[in-house]
Amino acid sequence: MGKKLIIVFVLLLASTPSFCWGFYAHKKINYLAIFLLPPEMMVLYKPYADFLTEHAVDPDKRRYAIKEEAVRHFIDLDRWEDFPQKRLPAKYLDALVQYGNLVSDHAG
Repeated sequence: MGKKLIIVFVLLLASTPSFCWGFYAHKKINYLAIFLLPPEMMVLYKPYADFLTEHAVDPDKRRYAIKEEAVRHFIDLDRWEDFPQKRLPAKYLDALVQYGNLVSDHAG
């Protein structure tokens, strides 16, 4: 009976919703992404893997440290009917003029 109880507990724990992936996942994704690059690019990035991994979370740290930064953390591209990259201005202020407020309503 003890093993069954442990298995049920582990399954219940694993099924608990997770609302964010946190700093660990950001770092891990950046690290692993280096090894998915074409070999000619990997040569450039691999020597800096530790640095890139450690600094992958800098934008998130800034988001939590500076109140005004949260709304600039990401652009919710799903708000458009079609994918806008071809017509999205390169400068943020130009994008504000063209589209209005680009930040997600839930970014704070």
